[in-house]
Amino acid sequence: MRRHSMFFAFALLAACSAGCTEPLLTPSLSASTIVVQATSQSVAVGQTTNVVVTVKDAAGNAVTGAVVALASGAPTVATVAADGTVNGISAGSAQITASVGAIVGQTTIVVGGTPGAPVPAGPPGVVALPAATVDVSMPSVTGATIAVPNGGDLQAAINQAKPGDVIELAAGATYSGAFVLPNKGSASGWIIIRPASGTSLPSPGTRMTPALAQAARLPIISSVDAGNAIQTALGAHGYRIIGVEITLGSSVTRSYGLVGFGMDKSQGQTTLASAAYNLILDRVYVHGTTTASLRRCVALNSGSAGVIDSWLSDCHDDSADAQAIGGWNGPGPFLIRNNELQGSTENIMFGGSDAGAAELSPADITVQRNHLFKPAEWIGGPWHIKNLFELKNAQRVLVEENVLEGSWPRDWDGTAVAMKSVNQDCGPVPAGTLDVTFRRNLIRNTGSGINLDAGSSCGGPIMPMSRVLIQNNLLLGVNSTTYSGKGNGFFTGGALTDITLDHNTVTWVGAGGIAVNMDNYDHPTIRFTLTNNIFATVGGNGVQGQATGWPGPTITHFMPDGHVAGNVFAVGTAYLQGNYNSYPVGNTALINEDPSLSALGFVDGPGGDVHLQLVSPAKGKATDGGDAGADVSAVMTAATAALAGTP
Repeated sequence: MRRHSMFFAFALLAACSAGCTEPLLTPSLSASTIVVQATSQSVAVGQTTNVVVTVKDAAGNAVTGAVVALASGAPTVATVAADGTVNGISAGSAQITASVGAIVGQTTIVVGGTPGAPVPAGPPGVVALPAATVDVSMPSVTGATIAVPNGGDLQAAINQAKPGDVIELAAGATYSGAFVLPNKGSASGWIIIRPASGTSLPSPGTRMTPALAQAARLPIISSVDAGNAIQTALGAHGYRIIGVEITLGSSVTRSYGLVGFGMDKSQGQTTLASAAYNLILDRVYVHGTTTASLRRCVALNSGSAGVIDSWLSDCHDDSADAQAIGGWNGPGPFLIRNNELQGSTENIMFGGSDAGAAELSPADITVQRNHLFKPAEWIGGPWHIKNLFELKNAQRVLVEENVLEGSWPRDWDGTAVAMKSVNQDCGPVPAGTLDVTFRRNLIRNTGSGINLDAGSSCGGPIMPMSRVLIQNNLLLGVNSTTYSGKGNGFFTGGALTDITLDHNTVTWVGAGGIAVNMDNYDHPTIRFTLTNNIFATVGGNGVQGQATGWPGPTITHFMPDGHVAGNVFAVGTAYLQGNYNSYPVGNTALINEDPSLSALGFVDGPGGDVHLQLVSPAKGKATDGGDAGADVSAVMTAATAALAGTP
């Protein structure tokens, strides 16, 4: 059995197919919780995935030596072996249980009908949240302090350091190179790279800014060529970089990236054991220049990794897609929290290139309280522009309490958020976007809102996008003059399954707009829930579909077993005539041709204050007895914190 200190904090000494209630040996008395994580929650018949188990004590520390019993609740669907290998036997779902005495952890594996076939959706209406998180608490300093003066050899210090050591960089010093974080073997613990003692950094939980970086005279790590300034070796682990500026060298005008946590499959990262893990960027300032092409500020192709309280900017390219943060060949979990993220093509993207193995597909991703922003001065510039947030291959994703703003047509149509399943390279590794929760976010100043697409493949196996919950979000100012685009609030396409749009408020600035635009006539969405939303167009349309036209036939065809209720559609006069006014009972349709959105009863629609006045026709119209639309106060409170970058 392979031993990997990130994932295996136990000894798998017992397993059975069903009915295990006791481990075969005496359990560890310190076990308090068990986390069971699958490298893939779905598998085809005849194929395998793996579960990894972490046993923790009451303080949250990993317990080693605990005797864990693994069991499948449905052995005719999937079996589990002592080393955590799960075999797909027949179509269905099986609950995999890990136990240490009375302490139990579980996860669910969905098995597809035939090898290579799309995996069926899980339990109707159930969207899985991330099964694992990244521990970003500050590690203890137990070893030596290694000072690297201005002009000193940083790589030598990194090579010398042992877990528990601290590498201190001189304030205001610049360290130029292509620095590699090596694999320190089986040793546990962390190596910290930070400014010398006495440097004034913002407190943990407070975002780094360019002004703070300048005032603190952060040490600078700069690249020397088109490669990364910082790159992990295969299997490297336990590095935390705090309070450092990372940027391009003065002579570098084109770069493929600045920070590489993990590697691409072409660089040899094709197994879980080869992936770097336990990596954190904390209060760092990572940036390009206003004129250089920088393809990616940070690549997350690793195991457990976090980017927190940091500022990433001028991540843009004139010849290819560019991201502030991108990942495609690492299992996670990932935490992206409280950052300023400025990327030209996508500010954050997972997928875009196929993983080297199913166990390396990105999963367990948490994106919280960030500001995803494209500066308006990029309009008309050379940089490739697409979305603010995009998923092509990701599982168990939580996106909450972020501000996403500024997206316009250039290389695409100005859509703010795009989520779909894509097998990018036609390879044998299944790809898919499954289990996404998108809640309490503010999206503003974009050409279109959110695009959901079941996906596309050039021949490789694909899992159509399934299980998406979009709830309690504000989408304000869609299709404005500055950010004009397609004008869709939501766009859906392909054979989607288990999609819920609930309690969102969407407003338009420019004339027209479509509340929900449904495409791909041959593929209705299974279990589509459209409830309690406000769609405030300016003379636009409500629900419309390809070749179906008005709402009634569109809902019947594209949502055959769906639920459409509690919504308020403010549309143009033409769309409330005849068959266009064919919404199911329980929805409200009204006319709005006024850019002030006066028909909705907002406090100040053009100004972005979409709290409802007492006279609003959306009051009390939700299926839960409350008001239609988002919880505006909760979203705006979160947005204020995300913009400020403070606790």
